[in-house]
Amino acid sequence: MNEPEKTTKPEIDERTKAIISAAAVLIVNIVAFVFGQTIDAGVVSDGLLAIVLLVSTFWGIWKNHNFTPEAAEAQQVLDELKAEKKSA
Repeated sequence: MNEPEKTTKPEIDERTKAIISAAAVLIVNIVAFVFGQTIDAGVVSDGLLAIVLLVSTFWGIWKNHNFTPEAAEAQQVLDELKAEKKSA
């Protein structure tokens, strides 16, 4: 049986994350300035962190629970394979 080729995702280092975060805050401030608004950078940062928290929470829940029928079926097969391995 041919096993699917595993792909690895590139890791994002801390420096890159910091640059992306700073750029996001800067872009939000520029857009607000264009529309005549002033926004505190701390408020923007807190808002972006809240969005990241929500997205990562829902992503984690989605990836770790069987919401689709296919995922439930795959979990059942996995449980059966584990039971067979345990009893052998």
